[in-house]
Amino acid sequence: MNTKIQRFNLSIAAVLVLSSIHSAYAATTNVDGKALTVTTDQQGTKFQVSNGGHLTVDSGGVIGGESLTQRAAIQGSTLDVKNGGISGSISANANNAGASSTINVSNGGKILGYIATNTRDGERHILTINDASVKSTRLRNFALALQSTNATINNSTIDSEAYGIGLSYDSIANIDNSVINATGTVEKGGYGVSSMSSDLTMTNSVINYAGPIGSGAGLTIFGSNKNDSNTLISSSKINSSDTGAYIIGGDTTISNTEIVSQGNNAILLQGGELNLTNNSSIKAFGNGFGLLLYKGYDTGDYLENNITLNNSTIETEAAPGIYVGRDATANIHIENNANIIGGFGTFLHVSSGAITAASLDDSHIVGDVVSATDAITDITLQNGASLTGKMLNVNRLDVNTQSLWSLSENSNINHLSINNGVIRFASNNNDTTFNTLTINDLSGSGTFIMRTDIAGEGGGINNSGDKLVISGTSQGNHKLTILNRGDLSTNGNETLTVVETADGNGQFAVTNKVELGGYEYDLRKTGTDWELFGAPVDNNTGPITPEITSTANAGANFLNIGYLMNYAETQTLLQRMGDLRQNGEHGDMWLRGFAGKFDSFSGGKLNQFDMTYNGIQIGVDKRISPQTPLFLGVFMGQTHGSPDYRSGDGTTESNNAGIYASYLASNGFYLDSVVKYSHIKNKFNVKDSQNERVSGNGNSDGVSFSLEAGQKFSLSEQNNGFYIEPQAQLAYGHQEATHIKASNGLKVDLGSYESLMGRASALLGYELNQGDNKVNVYLKTGIVREFEGDVNYQLNGSTESHTFKGNWWNNGVGVSAQVAKQHTFYLDVDSSTGNKFDQRQINGGYRFSF
Repeated sequence: MNTKIQRFNLSIAAVLVLSSIHSAYAATTNVDGKALTVTTDQQGTKFQVSNGGHLTVDSGGVIGGESLTQRAAIQGSTLDVKNGGISGSISANANNAGASSTINVSNGGKILGYIATNTRDGERHILTINDASVKSTRLRNFALALQSTNATINNSTIDSEAYGIGLSYDSIANIDNSVINATGTVEKGGYGVSSMSSDLTMTNSVINYAGPIGSGAGLTIFGSNKNDSNTLISSSKINSSDTGAYIIGGDTTISNTEIVSQGNNAILLQGGELNLTNNSSIKAFGNGFGLLLYKGYDTGDYLENNITLNNSTIETEAAPGIYVGRDATANIHIENNANIIGGFGTFLHVSSGAITAASLDDSHIVGDVVSATDAITDITLQNGASLTGKMLNVNRLDVNTQSLWSLSENSNINHLSINNGVIRFASNNNDTTFNTLTINDLSGSGTFIMRTDIAGEGGGINNSGDKLVISGTSQGNHKLTILNRGDLSTNGNETLTVVETADGNGQFAVTNKVELGGYEYDLRKTGTDWELFGAPVDNNTGPITPEITSTANAGANFLNIGYLMNYAETQTLLQRMGDLRQNGEHGDMWLRGFAGKFDSFSGGKLNQFDMTYNGIQIGVDKRISPQTPLFLGVFMGQTHGSPDYRSGDGTTESNNAGIYASYLASNGFYLDSVVKYSHIKNKFNVKDSQNERVSGNGNSDGVSFSLEAGQKFSLSEQNNGFYIEPQAQLAYGHQEATHIKASNGLKVDLGSYESLMGRASALLGYELNQGDNKVNVYLKTGIVREFEGDVNYQLNGSTESHTFKGNWWNNGVGVSAQVAKQHTFYLDVDSSTGNKFDQRQINGGYRFSF
């Protein structure tokens, strides 16, 4: 492109100032090779400036008119309109020697008409409009019609009843901080700015086009090849009642610019390069497309549509965001958080015979891709891009590293390649609407996120879920993430096919066990298909039964919590009050604290459970009479526990109160009975198999009754020296049913149960009595057995059983010391080892006798 500009020197230095009235001149005034300044009203006079002449219309000056016969004709000369001077229409032509013309409109100068430059073989014209205006009111006329012209327009306004600015024949235009208004009232419409085989740069400016729909455009660009027309629209706005921008060929960049079409397409592209960048916004209201792509007129690069959407947005009201017309070829690259919001949820529509390759790079689009059956549409997601919507008749989809496709409805793809990408089966409706992805060929390695209703109508009847169907070849290793659903009423025995293949070559596995209802499910191959089934408990013994979920485990372990808390609170007389034989004559007040841990719990499906705990009890009793060694008392207490589950933890609190009666005979026999009420509150917080937090809580009431008896046999002097004390205890408990609803929808219903616990043990002790001070040190051992303890619980209605039946050994050591007759301190450490649980506990207290 030739951008060299030839400058002119005036051949005559004299300046003729026209100060007379209009009638002093003929209808045509010739300024031939001389300088002339007009400062009066010469409206209607036609001026011809030629052979290097210089005409100036200054303040107060008015020349010519809008019509052709009144225009100022400039040939190889210069025209200045400034300081409020007014000129009618202006035409500029090269002279016979090829010299071009210069037109300057500045400082409030006005053109009431049009400016037309015409040269094809000569030098380039120069047009400068600065702080000025051009207004053309004649139909079918341009405000500016420029050929082979270097135009600079700053801080000015261009108004036209038809066409605003027209550039052609290798013109170069720079428009800044200006407004172009075109009404487009001619029969075939108009446009705000048109650039044909020219270069246009527009910044900080506005184009307003108000023609009827189907008549024109705010901006039109025509280029015969890729490099023929270069356009940059920056930090500007195009408002159009019709098409926003109509582009044929060339290389166009739209940066930080808003294009709004009120009733047609925002941009229509027929071949060439289009770059939408730097937070540009393209909007089409009504039935217009955001970007309409047609087949180009020429061949080679011009035939194709090459579009880059960078950090910008295309938005439509009632049509697809991008529409590729019949037989067109389009290469679309969407990058850097660009977005397309298509009317009725369609991002891209490819019509019959079209060829389209669209890539999303670090961008996130919500919308469908719809392709005609005989079109070729290839989609690529890369660098963390995501697309949410269905795909119909897509030829090829590549989902690359860290990229995601969420299909909203049933979709079909010919070739699917996944390279560490993710495909999520999603729904616009709810969890009962599932989708099927049908593909011909699958390759690569990736992850599919799916949903199921494996329970169906119950027991797996008429169950359903998302499904991957591969009708041709399947290759690669793929992961299935089946979303957990705690609300399903499962029993662990259901199966559901989630992948169908024709050849069985592709390999599939779940990323983690699937939690559906209260049970875990795994994936297995059946023929050439893959199905979910109840994951068996991994214990290598007993019948194969489905494993319960981490949430079910935590919720149902409330049974164990209630049982063990009651056991920790009841214990024995010696642990509760110390050696009651070291007592006063009237009664006692006592306080005890205890702490311990239950672990290594073997509870079938309720395994991998342990709990630390600590508690306190306070009580008071009264001796019936000095002659009757019967003590009646009351107590209350609180116990806190910190249970640890298979995949989480929780807190528990027990508030208890009760009464007791203790009888101590002088021959060493004692009988102790306790009635206790407790209220237990429990909370848990666990992670499911997909690392999601699940919480729940429940509470339950319980009562228990304990009867303990023992006989002390002194081996030396009574109340001094060694002794043996056989003991027996029988404890009955009842725990009420409770209901827990976890945050994931799982309902855990715990049945009530009865406990009947028996203990047979013996103490070997040594007593030392010295006046009012007494010390009793002992070792203890015994066996404890639970005779009852059978209970059922339900997981969303599916019944499971649990039992506390079993034996455990209890061993310990302790000391009880009475000081000054009224004060008794006691400490007890023991352990239990059994086939249900192990326990370690320390117990200490103080009793005041009066």
